[in-house]
Amino acid sequence: MSDQCAATGFTECPQKTGQPQRTQRGTKSRRLQATIGCCKLTLGLHVGHQKANNCSTCSYSDYKCSLNKELPKEFFGLNVSLAYSDTNANKEAWTIGDKYLGDKAWVLSVNKTF
Repeated sequence: MSDQCAATGFTECPQKTGQPQRTQRGTKSRRLQATIGCCKLTLGLHVGHQKANNCSTCSYSDYKCSLNKELPKEFFGLNVSLAYSDTNANKEAWTIGDKYLGDKAWVLSVNKTF
């Protein structure tokens, strides 16, 4: 496996670091956002694919679906977002220790723009 990963152009093998140190050509992504007027909610959809040259187990697709709500001024202009993301990343290639880096996740965030 290390010979395959060396051929991808990563400075370190993804299964060792989980984060390639250099951007690879072959990244494709599509994003779609729509505002739902009645509730002032923003729906975000993302689908992406990362292709690692000469390393088929390092390539993966990912997707994310998010819902964002800008709160009224009484809440200090905060934004609340709930997102779900997942990948089809190869578990053997994208696991460090016992942590699989491509696992599905729900993320709840609160932020403020200044």
